[in-house]
Amino acid sequence: MAYEKVVDADGHVIEPADLWETYLEPQYRPRAIRIVEDDAGFEELRIDGRRHRAFAKGVLAAELCSIGQDPETMLIPGRLSYRRDCPAGGYDPQARLKVMDAEGIDVAVLYPTIGITWEGHVDDPALAAAYCRAYNNWLHDFCLP
Repeated sequence: MAYEKVVDADGHVIEPADLWETYLEPQYRPRAIRIVEDDAGFEELRIDGRRHRAFAKGVLAAELCSIGQDPETMLIPGRLSYRRDCPAGGYDPQARLKVMDAEGIDVAVLYPTIGITWEGHVDDPALAAAYCRAYNNWLHDFCLP
């Protein structure tokens, strides 16, 4: 019997909240993608200092990392936290390998989560390239053995 590899062709990582602050070149760090709390205590995604308007107020984590969450309650504003409730398999390489093993996945093509939401919100090509370099450098480190 021939062995066939199982490939996850649509795997998404959940970027650490501080990825861009950590991996951006120093001159771009003030303009880093950030997850911050607003005045009401709800998390919001900021791109180049501006609130990302595609995400409903208070449900950023539910929209970006809802795997394993109760669909009845996950969209309650403030119920989930990006830093607290995103599954470790999204941002921790060892946890990701355990998930892949449990699901019988041999190889995964990894895509960003936050990293695919900012393109239409950045007008500065140099900043856009810096965001891409930061993500790619982080993903390289994530994939190291």
